[in-house]
Amino acid sequence: MTTLPGPLPPQITAVVDSTQSSNFGQLVQRIVQSNSGKHKALIPVPRKEKELEDHWDEFRTKAERAQASGNLAHAEAMWLKAIAESHAFEERDWRRGFALDSLAGLYFAEGRFDEAEVFAVRALECMIATYGTEDVRTADCEMFLSCIFFNLLKTDEAITYAESALSVYESVLNEWHSKVATACYNLAVIYHSFGEFEEAESYYQRAFKIRAEIFGFDHPMTRRVADAYTEMTIDRKHYKEAKEMLDRLIGPAA
Repeated sequence: MTTLPGPLPPQITAVVDSTQSSNFGQLVQRIVQSNSGKHKALIPVPRKEKELEDHWDEFRTKAERAQASGNLAHAEAMWLKAIAESHAFEERDWRRGFALDSLAGLYFAEGRFDEAEVFAVRALECMIATYGTEDVRTADCEMFLSCIFFNLLKTDEAITYAESALSVYESVLNEWHSKVATACYNLAVIYHSFGEFEEAESYYQRAFKIRAEIFGFDHPMTRRVADAYTEMTIDRKHYKEAKEMLDRLIGPAA
């Protein structure tokens, strides 16, 4: 069995150090001088734009296929990779906002509203940088954020973003567009949910008129508004009755 040699005696060690240190220093100096300028520091090699685009397209395709097949975990992983890849693009590149918005949509579908909010807010920032504030795609992102905030019970934020989206739809599209109807319907539901029946009624009526004009009275999209309006009418009656009962029980305010 091979064994490691023991330590050298002090006197021999001193001799070795004294005789070899100068030779070793000269050797190092010769190596440094001979290699001077031949070896440069390693730096990341920038990837070509086509390679970046191909990678992003690959991750997007895989994410959409996984999502369509119900493999949401894989879809999430691919969207995250697409987002990471998109940081190499310019700030105004549409792919940055698209990937963020897509992942937010995935989280929303899974009921992960807190996570959806994080990515949807970032997506909106990218949409504004890419398209500006008065663009339908930016308004679509605002409408989506409104839905997220509504599910998070952040009513004020939900109303703010829905009204902003509605304003853009009205100015860029027209007052009888289906997106205007959707924004009105969403605002009606929000106001309905916390008892602002007068506001809700006006938005329900407007949404119904637009959808009836576009789709017809018997279309499911139109019937959805009519059913919600009917529920609001019932809620409004019960709310009024309940309030009157409470007033009788509690008595008039001093």
